[in-house]
Amino acid sequence: MHLLWKDPPQTITQLTKTLGEKKGWNKNIIITYLKRLEEKGAVYYESGTKAKQYFPKITKEEAEQTEIRSLLDKVFHGNAGILVNTMVKNEMLQEEEITQLYNLLHGGNNDKNNGFS
Repeated sequence: MHLLWKDPPQTITQLTKTLGEKKGWNKNIIITYLKRLEEKGAVYYESGTKAKQYFPKITKEEAEQTEIRSLLDKVFHGNAGILVNTMVKNEMLQEEEITQLYNLLHGGNNDKNNGFS
């Protein structure tokens, strides 16, 4: 998805070249992955002159929201507090991130991304 968000459209050949080098994925893995993403409504394709051109159907922000909601529901029974508590207890957040989260929760930072990357 990151490749499609970064530089759409992409063909299977283009994705195979990039993901083969970075992740060792072959063409069959990529085709299966694209088919699953298409079934989930995350990508679509248009027929090009020689090959299908794949495009993202959802934004990165929409994908993040969906994945976070899924994680919360599956693992934390929909409770974001348990997730944050677990991350703090296991030292998964840096001091700066804790400060940013505190400011966000107390209305001190109304930026769209609130300093988190």
